[in-house]
Amino acid sequence: MKRFLVIVIFVFLSLNCSRSNLGIKREIKFADGRKGEVTVEFKRDSAKKEIIDLTITKDEQVIKIAEVEKEVQQIWSQIKDEAENKDIAEGLIKYVYIADIDEKTKKPIYHILFFEAERIENGTWEITRVN
Repeated sequence: MKRFLVIVIFVFLSLNCSRSNLGIKREIKFADGRKGEVTVEFKRDSAKKEIIDLTITKDEQVIKIAEVEKEVQQIWSQIKDEAENKDIAEGLIKYVYIADIDEKTKKPIYHILFFEAERIENGTWEITRVN
């Protein structure tokens, strides 16, 4: 139940934040050396606090969630300077990936993993998976 509420809150925040600018595409390097794009948005939450909203889209099947978590950490390390420069203390990370292929249509079925990034007192960031 708690996990469900956290997901609902993050989806609500994601949909209801007012935008301070539109999504900006950034090129990043994945752990295996390939390059990809992420979308970075700066938003204000319901408390008018600015947050960073990072969307990672990967058009490949993901088999191990542990690999996703490691990759999110590596990607965040490439983006976190932007959050720090804007004095942002929280972030929402959405990792969109192909979970399966529809047998009838042969189209990919996407799933989303949500992560929360929070700057802690000593200046480092803590990344936590919420679903």
